Amino acid sequence: MLDQGAKEWEDRVVGFFLDKKLPYMMTKDVLKRRLKLKGDMEVLERDMDLVLEGDMYYFKFNNCEDKTNVLEEGPILSHGSYLL
Repeated sequence: MLDQGAKEWEDRVVGFFLDKKLPYMMTKDVLKRRLKLKGDMEVLERDMDLVLEGDMYYFKFNNCEDKTNVLEEGPILSHGSYLL
């Protein structure tokens, strides 16, 4: 079961805004422009399979290099709020 969960999350990153949560479409547009992705990225406000409260965004990448680049990039400043 643990292996199945690890496999399911290997292409995802969880992020949140430090000050205020920006709207979904704004977040998705900013990230696609700033990150210059080689593959596709899904942005979810919540994961349907996971119950977590709060202001989390779930980013699902179909390109492993894109995910690595996002993690190495660090926080992204957008509209006066940092996305971690």
